[in-house]
Amino acid sequence: MSAAEARIARRVDHVGIVVRDAQAAIDWYADSFGFVVDSDELIHGDAHNVRLVFLVPGADAAPGATALQLLAPFADGPIGRYLAEHGEGLHHVCFAVDDVAATTRALGDESTQPFVGGKGRLCSFPSGVPSDVRLELVQEEPA
Repeated sequence: MSAAEARIARRVDHVGIVVRDAQAAIDWYADSFGFVVDSDELIHGDAHNVRLVFLVPGADAAPGATALQLLAPFADGPIGRYLAEHGEGLHHVCFAVDDVAATTRALGDESTQPFVGGKGRLCSFPSGVPSDVRLELVQEEPA
């Protein structure tokens, strides 16, 4: 895969939102916009300690519609520290790509290592993204 091919985003996979109370956020997005829970999981470990809830538009949504990912920390970790410093709100935008490692390298980041994140998929948060936008890359298929 060439560097140009590696940089092609297939779609916006999800938008990550940090919240204090996942259930309250689930209820609000369901009541306000008809979102439904696609998955709800706890990611343990010092590097995570976060509840990830993926919300998708209701039954009438187009296939592959962009999801919302609620990030609710349940113990000390990077998301808990982020919440303490910045409060609730937008955390990141995630692009679906064919190869997370190749795309990360194609963006000029040789040091960030992919990891297994929500839904068992390979992810990375490459450095060097302009405008202080926190960008996540995710592979479509589980790792």
